[in-house]
Amino acid sequence: MQDMKLVRRVCTGVALCSVPVTTALGCSSTDSGSGGPPDGGAYAMMALDGGQADAATVETGWASVEAGADAGRGDGGLFAGVGTGEAGTEGGGALCSADVAAITPEQIKTFTAQQVVALGTNIRCLSDGALGALSGNGNVVLGQIAAITAAQVVVLTPAQIRLLGATGAGGATMTSKLADLNSGAWAALVQDSTQVAAITAAEVPTLSTDKITALGANIKFLSDGALGALSGNGNVVLGQIAAITAAQVTALSPHQVSIVAAINNDAGISFLNTQAFAALSAAQIAVLTVAQRASLSPAQHTACGC
Repeated sequence: MQDMKLVRRVCTGVALCSVPVTTALGCSSTDSGSGGPPDGGAYAMMALDGGQADAATVETGWASVEAGADAGRGDGGLFAGVGTGEAGTEGGGALCSADVAAITPEQIKTFTAQQVVALGTNIRCLSDGALGALSGNGNVVLGQIAAITAAQVVVLTPAQIRLLGATGAGGATMTSKLADLNSGAWAALVQDSTQVAAITAAEVPTLSTDKITALGANIKFLSDGALGALSGNGNVVLGQIAAITAAQVTALSPHQVSIVAAINNDAGISFLNTQAFAALSAAQIAVLTVAQRASLSPAQHTACGC
C-alpha cells in the first residue's frame, strides 16, 4: 500500500474524512508531495477546523490520521471511506457506507451543520438511533435537521423521516422534528406522495403555514387523521386551514373537505381564506352539515349560496 502525504489545506467546518476529490464537497487541494492513494486518484482530507491540521496530523475527537497512513482508511477514522465506492456511493447507490452506519447517537450530536451536509446521500445509512439524535431548532439557533439538503431528504424512507430528531429524554420516541427541515428540503420531500401520506396527525400541528401551502396539490395525499389535525384560527393568529390555497381546495375530495369542516367543532371550513372558500365546488359544499354551514360568515353564505 503506497504512502500518501497529508493534505496541507483543509475545508474549515467539515468533518474529518477522506474521499475522492470529486466528492469532497469543494475540498480539492492535496499535498503536491510524492505518493498518492493506491488507485492513483487524488484525495482531499477534511477536518473540523483548519487550525487542527499541521504537516503531521489531522486530529478530531474521533480519530487521527497520520502522514504516511493509508489515506483511504486512515487509522480507522470515523469518516474514512465515506462517499467512496468502497462501501457505497455518494450518488445514492444501493450499498451503504459502513462508516456512516457506525456513527453513534453520541457522535452525531457533535456534528456541525456542515458535517451533516457532508454526509451527502449516505445520510440514509445512519442508524435509527443516530437519526433520532439529530437536533431540531432552538429559540435562536438552527439545528442539524435544518441543514439537511433536498438531495439528502429524498433518499430517506418515510420510516426514517419519522425518526428525525425523535429521540426524547430517556430514549423515548417522540414526534419527529420534520417541521425543522429547510424550505428546499421540505419542497423536495412533499413532491413524493408516499412521503406526504406518511405524515402523522401528531406531526401536522408542528408544521408552519408556509409548509402547509408548500404541500401544493399533494395535500390530497394526507391521511384523514393528518387532515383532521390541521389547526383553525386562534384569537390573534391565522391557523393552517387559512393557509390552504384555492388550488389545494380543488385537489381535495368532498370527503376530505368534510374532514376539514369538522375541525374546531364543525367550524373548520369557515377558516378557509376568501379565495380558497370561493374555489369550493358544488359537490364539496353539498357535504357540509347544518352545523358546519352555521359556522360560516354572512359573506361565506353569500359566496356559496348555502
